[in-house]
Amino acid sequence: MLETRGQTAIHRVSLSRPVNLALDDGVIRPDRSFFDFGCGRGTDVAALREMGVEASGWDPVHLAHAQKSGADVVNLGYVVNVIEDPDERRETLIEAWRLSTTALVVAARLDWDIKTSQAVPFSDGVITAKGTFQKFFTQDELQSWIEDSLGAQADAAAPGVYYVFRHPTDREAHLASASQRRRFAAPAIPPTVAFDQNRDLLEPLLRFMAEHGRPPASGELSDEPIIKERIGSLNRAIKLLARVVDIRSWEETALTRQRDLLVYLALGTLRRQPKFSVLPTDLQIDIKHFFGSYAAATRLGRELLFSAGQQRALSEECSKAAIGKLLPDALYVHVSSITELPVLLRVYEGCARTLLGDVPGAAVVKLRRDKPKVSYLCYPNFDGDPHPALRETFVADLRTLRTHHRDYAQTDNPPILHRKECFVAEAYPGREEFAALTLAEADAGLLADAADIGTAHAWQQRLAASGFAIVGHRLVKTTQ
Repeated sequence: MLETRGQTAIHRVSLSRPVNLALDDGVIRPDRSFFDFGCGRGTDVAALREMGVEASGWDPVHLAHAQKSGADVVNLGYVVNVIEDPDERRETLIEAWRLSTTALVVAARLDWDIKTSQAVPFSDGVITAKGTFQKFFTQDELQSWIEDSLGAQADAAAPGVYYVFRHPTDREAHLASASQRRRFAAPAIPPTVAFDQNRDLLEPLLRFMAEHGRPPASGELSDEPIIKERIGSLNRAIKLLARVVDIRSWEETALTRQRDLLVYLALGTLRRQPKFSVLPTDLQIDIKHFFGSYAAATRLGRELLFSAGQQRALSEECSKAAIGKLLPDALYVHVSSITELPVLLRVYEGCARTLLGDVPGAAVVKLRRDKPKVSYLCYPNFDGDPHPALRETFVADLRTLRTHHRDYAQTDNPPILHRKECFVAEAYPGREEFAALTLAEADAGLLADAADIGTAHAWQQRLAASGFAIVGHRLVKTTQ
């Protein structure tokens, strides 16, 4: 079967999904070397080199003469699923892990990719219509297999993609970053002579305050010695900033940082709370500053995670949420607004993300109020399409800890969205346009009996019967 494995390497002109994810998540970056174990035709390696990353690769078919070399980050992308021998598959995973000094990225195809009508069972997988072997995993099966084989924890980056970190500190830095989805811009310093003379020192300090919501501890700011020499102390520099910058933004940042940390700590309880000593230094300082001690912080995290398992409490938080579309059975929220939700609901969603990772293409998150399930709904053109069609859904069942997928891409009558403004925050680009269309449709009587217009065909029939059409995000009359 080995000679057929090369047939699985596809021609690509862009980065592969796992490499693109690892770049977005900061796992792959210019200061880390990269090795692609099973690189196919080398598209990822070439692209990363152009970005300034030290990258190399090996492939048993297309680049067999290359050396298998160690690197900070090793990618094992869609390799294990084409190996028909379970022992060889496991040894390949272990070999790739041995080559990595910081992180291993593992990607494999999942069971919902299989086309059963074109597959013949073979070993623990199937022979496809192309005559190639494929082992299709479930999401939880893939995680368990990685962890059992390597004796290390694997974190879901996305469906079918996992990160395995060599050092606990790197892992916790990644997980903490994943719980902090917002980035703050520091307010501008007014152009006064006194501050212009120290702008080179004050702007980095202001950025730190805007990001952390607290003053830097001794040694955290590289310019601290110069600040002390020129201004006297960090406290004096902060007081100077407070005279010209609205410090309420720091207070808001502090509250937001506390909430982000609580989400991280609650999910850490779910994963198995790490020792304080393995946390990144800045995270240790944040926790001590906002909670007094790691013991107090982890206690709050445990309490929060326990509350996230109480369906009544979740339902009440859904009903009180200031954002999203509330229905009797669920709260629907655009993915960009997850961090605007109450902390309890963020932990609820975070539990699902622990199972699935970040779902690419997801536009709306469905938080069930009646059962412990979270769904990610993919609408490929949420912003541009006035009534976007559902392409696929990913579901995390938090009772069984299993994941499910449903594909609507092949149906000619998919579910569609109405009232898009309900899902997004006030400041979301285009929200006013969404709301204006909804108002026009409501005034025309098109949204009455909403249960009857939930699919593409039903909606088009109502538009046609009422003599209307939609152009862009405008409702236009087609008949007099």
